[in-house]
Formats: sequence, C-alpha cells, structure tokens
Amino acid sequence: MKKTLGETPMRIGEILVRQGTLSRGQVDRALIEQRHSSEPFGVVCERLFGLSPKIVEGVWAAQYAQLVADVVPRLDQLDPRAESIVTRRQAWQFKLAPLRYEDEQLVVATSAEFLPRALRFAITHIAAEVFFVLVTSKELAQHLMERFPMLGMDEDMMKRGFAA
Repeated sequence: MKKTLGETPMRIGEILVRQGTLSRGQVDRALIEQRHSSEPFGVVCERLFGLSPKIVEGVWAAQYAQLVADVVPRLDQLDPRAESIVTRRQAWQFKLAPLRYEDEQLVVATSAEFLPRALRFAITHIAAEVFFVLVTSKELAQHLMERFPMLGMDEDMMKRGFAA
C-alpha cells in the first residue's frame, strides 16, 4: 500500500499523556523500562502502571488511524478470494470487510471506532498479514449491506452496536 505520509503520528506515550491517563514522568519511566525489557510500550505500561489492555488497544487504534488517514480505501476494487475469508456473520459482528489482496497483504475495511474489535478478530482468525483501511461507519454499513447481506442488519443496527 502506497501512502504519502504527512505529519508523523503521535506516539502512544504522547497520546496517553494528552488523555491524562499517564504523566510525562510515567511515560519516561516506561521508555527506560522498555529499553531494558524490549517489551512493547503498551505491555510495559500495563505491567508498571496497571493500565488496562483495552486502554492500550484504544490508544494503538488511535495511532493506527493517524497512520492510515490518507489511504483511499477503494471499496469498489474487490477480490472474491478476500471476501471469502469471513462469513457474513463475522463481517457484521466484528465490523470489518475484507476487500482484496495487495502486495500479499489482505486489505480490510473498518471504521476507526471499530478498529480495536476488527483487529482482535484479525489477529486471532485471519492467517494473512492484514492492512486496515478506515471508512466511516456509514460507508462500512453500506458496504456490508451490499457485500455481506444479512436479514435485519443495517446502518441503524451498527450504530446501536448490535453484534450478530
């Protein structure tokens, strides 16, 4: 996937400080610990400060959203092989839509608000390397209704957080 990078995305520690979740001193302490342990920054923060994995996951999703903000999702370029990776129920439940393969990566659409949920599913159920592209919740719902139709599933159900 080619992407022109604009600003460098904020680091996870910076996001946590802006949210008021960690202090600058705690981030500095976590960075020192990370250099010694070679663990991911979020894991270090979970261990040192009792940060919830959900908080770390949410911050990672925010950072990822910054990284892919300029990528055009191209919902019209589809590959049936990619779409067959998930069932209709999985597409709606985990709020994701496999689109195609590019450079041996599976390109999957989701929205920023559902990225953590889609990521958890991809990590545990998809064997291919996954590259997420972000669309609005409305665009995702419209795409799922067209490509992964299920009785009773629509944009309103997605807004209410219904999981098939």
